[in-house]
Amino acid sequence: MPDRAMHDSVTVPARFLVEAEWNLKMSHREFADLLGVSRRSIIRWESRGAVVLTRSMLKLAVALDAVAPELAAECRTLVSQDPTVPASDEIVEVILRAAALALGTSPEAARPGVDAAFRAARSRGVSVQAVVLGLTPAVVPAPTNGG
Repeated sequence: MPDRAMHDSVTVPARFLVEAEWNLKMSHREFADLLGVSRRSIIRWESRGAVVLTRSMLKLAVALDAVAPELAAECRTLVSQDPTVPASDEIVEVILRAAALALGTSPEAARPGVDAAFRAARSRGVSVQAVVLGLTPAVVPAPTNGG
């Protein structure tokens, strides 16, 4: 599957979907219509979570704005933080500049290596946070003088 196709959906926990439907005071049918899916899908999603189209999540955020602004914000956060949503050009540029500085090269020269590293991590199911923790040197406690 091409990478671009992955950017059209968001992983959504069951709890969020239940809360959204409850806050909107909608039936399963109404909630399904809002998201553009079947009533049966809603029932299934609310028991185990789902991968929802990004455009449906953005419609949901707009609907939640008036009745549950904090849930609308969470909805937008799910969209923006989902690993299938691409990082902005600005974020990619910051990462490339950091790599280039560390390597003593240009951001464009660093791009293939950074791309290969992120793809290798993704293919192994490793998050950015896990890589950062793995790259951070372990702090060894200093020996105490009283023992």
